[in-house]
Amino acid sequence: MGWDNLPRTLLLYYTNLVPSPKGYFQTVVCNSDNYRNTTVNHDLHYITWETPPKQHPRSLGVKDYRRMALSYRPFARKFKQNDSILDKIDRELLKRPWAIHVWAMVFQG
Repeated sequence: MGWDNLPRTLLLYYTNLVPSPKGYFQTVVCNSDNYRNTTVNHDLHYITWETPPKQHPRSLGVKDYRRMALSYRPFARKFKQNDSILDKIDRELLKRPWAIHVWAMVFQG
């Protein structure tokens, strides 16, 4: 298989993985000649893990808000449905009281 088949090869590889293919697009972009030297080697997510780490990240709550906001990472996971941290993010970070965690319900997981 040649370099031209990388997106298809990765798609076939990720299709057979148990976890969702969260790295597919990043892998294609980072290996593309057009974007190779313009990408950041960090996914910009604020994630915390149990000690020792388990299979899934720890759910974020209000006690994590300050560290999360100061991390300058525009994405975070994971949140429990209807947790008050979601309202706080909408009000204080996003300045959108009307969007009370609707986005979180769409992207549960």
